[in-house]
Amino acid sequence: MKKIFFLVLLLTVSFSYAKAQESNRDTTFYANLNNHGLLDKINVKFTLDEQEGGLDYILTVNGKSIIGRFEYSEAGDVKIIDINTSDMFQEIAVIGYGMNDFNDFHIYTQRSKPRLIGVSEGVFNLETTGNGYATGEYWMGFWGLKKKYKLIYDGTYLKEIEEEEYAMNQECTATDSFKLLTCKDDNSTTAVDVKTGDKLVIIAGDVRPMKDTGDYIDDYSYIWYKIKTPSGKTGWIRLLNFQDKVDGLIWAG
Repeated sequence: MKKIFFLVLLLTVSFSYAKAQESNRDTTFYANLNNHGLLDKINVKFTLDEQEGGLDYILTVNGKSIIGRFEYSEAGDVKIIDINTSDMFQEIAVIGYGMNDFNDFHIYTQRSKPRLIGVSEGVFNLETTGNGYATGEYWMGFWGLKKKYKLIYDGTYLKEIEEEEYAMNQECTATDSFKLLTCKDDNSTTAVDVKTGDKLVIIAGDVRPMKDTGDYIDDYSYIWYKIKTPSGKTGWIRLLNFQDKVDGLIWAG
């Protein structure tokens, strides 16, 4: 049984290494990036940094190059996307893959030379529909945040649009009592007392205040969440103040 296990493990590791090597080879292809009737020659060369970790790359379009790096990736790829189908440009997405499902995207436009216009890091995928926007799902521990990006300045900058609150519908059950506050202020008054056994629904999250108090826990701990109680009353609480007092949330990552 042990021999079979180690054989499967060896084959899995060998396959992963081979896949990384395959993805990290030089890639050359042609595309009409600027709708000018001519094909642009695109080449990407990936180099795995075996000493420091990470993945370096050189993107070359029509003989002009720009260098880039993925700090946590082990394999890379490149594809053409079209964020805004009403303009004359298509974009180049250089992708860095890690050991999990979270990927990094470096987005380039081609003018007189390739130019980096935006970055989306730690997302499952970057989706475009041609309306000038792109979205990427970013995992927040027990829910997926849809990051949204807008192509501005005539397609030369991909700006992340930060929302004050992100809606959600995550059900859980209180395993201990805690207080919900009237607003997103640690010193605000109590809006409602949660009791053990209460069926709760987390209806919104404000991810902006990643508060740095010097007592670091993780990036998620200081996020504010809006919770609805069985009575219909709502209130705010930081994750670190209720994470260990509820059950039913599916944690991953």
